[in-house]
Amino acid sequence: QAISALCILAAFIFLMSSTTGLCVKRTDVYTFLDDSAAIASGAPVRLNGITVGRVAQIGLSGSDQPNRIVRVTLEVENKFLPSLPVDSQAAIAAENLLGTKYINIKKGHSPSNVQAGAEIKSLDRREFDDVDQQGDTTLASLKGLLKKLDRMLDPLRAGQVALGQLRPDDERGK
Repeated sequence: QAISALCILAAFIFLMSSTTGLCVKRTDVYTFLDDSAAIASGAPVRLNGITVGRVAQIGLSGSDQPNRIVRVTLEVENKFLPSLPVDSQAAIAAENLLGTKYINIKKGHSPSNVQAGAEIKSLDRREFDDVDQQGDTTLASLKGLLKKLDRMLDPLRAGQVALGQLRPDDERGK
C-alpha cells in the first residue's frame, strides 16, 4: 500500500509540475548553431515569445560548417505547427538578467509550414554580435554621460551652490 501511495503521489507531482499534459503530441524539428550558449534540455521554445514547446536535446552535429556545429532538437506541440512557417528563424535568447536561456523562433512569412523533422534556420550569430556591440557602445556613451552629470552635481551635494545656480558650462561642473 505504501508503494502504491508513493507511485500515486509521484504521478500527481509530475502532473502538477508539468507545463503540458501527458497527452500533448509533439513533433521534433531541428536548428543548428555555432554555440549552445549553455542552453539546457527542457528549456522553453517560444514562437515570438509564446511557449510552443521545449528543447529536447543538444549535441554536436559533426559538421565543421559555420553556424552548424551544434544541433538542437526542438519538440514543438503539434497544434502550433500550422503557425510555424518554413522561413522562420531560431535564436537563443536570455529570459532574464541571470541568463536563463530559451529558444525564440521569429515567425516567418512563408505560406508553407514546418513539417516533422524539418530544419528551422538559425539567425546568423554575426548579426547578433553586431547588435550586441552596438549596445555596448551605447552603454559606454551613457556611462560617460552619467559620469559628467555626477561631476556636475558634486558642488550641489557639497552645498557649494544652489540648484538654480548649476550650469553645464560651469568650471566646477567639469
